[in-house]
Amino acid sequence: MVSLVAAGLLAGPTTEEAPLDPSSSAPDGLLGLVEVLRASDVPVEVGLELPEDPTTRLFVPLDRLNRTRQAEVRDWVAAGGHLVVADPTSPLHELTPVGGGLVDSIGPTGRAPGCDALPAVSTVTHASWTALEVPAEADAVCFVLGEELAWLVATGHGQGTIVALGSPDPFTNRLLDVDDHAVLAASLLAPTPGAPLQIVPLPPVGEGETAIADLVPDRVWQGLAVLLVAAVVAAVARGRRLGLPVEERLPPVLPASELVGSLAGLLQRSGRRGSAADLLRQDARTAVAAATGLSADGDPQQLASLAVDRLGVDVRTADRALLDAPVDDDETLRALQTAVSSVRRRARGGPVSSGSSRSTDPVEPSSPAHGSSVSSQARTSGSPPP
Repeated sequence: MVSLVAAGLLAGPTTEEAPLDPSSSAPDGLLGLVEVLRASDVPVEVGLELPEDPTTRLFVPLDRLNRTRQAEVRDWVAAGGHLVVADPTSPLHELTPVGGGLVDSIGPTGRAPGCDALPAVSTVTHASWTALEVPAEADAVCFVLGEELAWLVATGHGQGTIVALGSPDPFTNRLLDVDDHAVLAASLLAPTPGAPLQIVPLPPVGEGETAIADLVPDRVWQGLAVLLVAAVVAAVARGRRLGLPVEERLPPVLPASELVGSLAGLLQRSGRRGSAADLLRQDARTAVAAATGLSADGDPQQLASLAVDRLGVDVRTADRALLDAPVDDDETLRALQTAVSSVRRRARGGPVSSGSSRSTDPVEPSSPAHGSSVSSQARTSGSPPP
């Protein structure tokens, strides 16, 4: 749905040729003007570069020039050029445009020039009678539309002249043959037979002063605004909470030792006693290594000796918890878990002095495999053999 709406907004009447293009045969093109003037032996050129011949008249039907080109055009006029501008909003003539009156909004209106500058023109009819404010220094004022307002105003600029028009409509293909529009074009653009004329086209894309955002139609911005409001309303409707907030309890965080015991229990229930025993012994080795400053991946025999000498762990308990031995039944696995718990308690208490007594932790009955793994340091320290 959103894609269809966007496509409908972006789609619209398109034209292959730009408006007021001297090479366009569209209703709003100027090809008819060019052909009529050339048929009257008027040399007509189309280009952005300013003419070198001072007798050439310059016609700007639609001003989209950048500030640099506009300044160059005004300097060319000040040096003695003659410029005709049909864009009421152009800064080339520096006149203020005023909207048309009530009569013009009803339909096309015919008017006489009412001035001596256009003696051959009797009537001009179109619906875009945009007025221009007449300055005090105006040289010629034609088609007066109100107090100090006119559709055609000629002013001096340096040694040249700028003729400003309220619209270019009379020169377009659809209106050139109406009333005296062709005569008006010849009077303004080619008053002398053989005098050259240059028409300034629209500049290349990206050269003008119009921003990209200005090229987007207003209805597209309106459609985007509607879509934005709809998205906000949908987000608010989906995000609202019905009722009071529900208190959610986080899962309990188990200490590392309890987690190891739980995993060992799961392995035991699944019949994997060996994996459970390895997990418990690794936990005991990690605790002893952290308390004595060694690596948990070191020699298990050395860790067992340090547990006895520095942590005060019973010899049998240290061997059972730290040294590898087969675990064939659940009773042996439970004894291993008891020994690991005892080692962890001693490791949390930290090292003991060399003169302290040995551990008084209860000793689990040991299998022959455990009794044969007593560390050499334990034997030299005076501890009785198992």
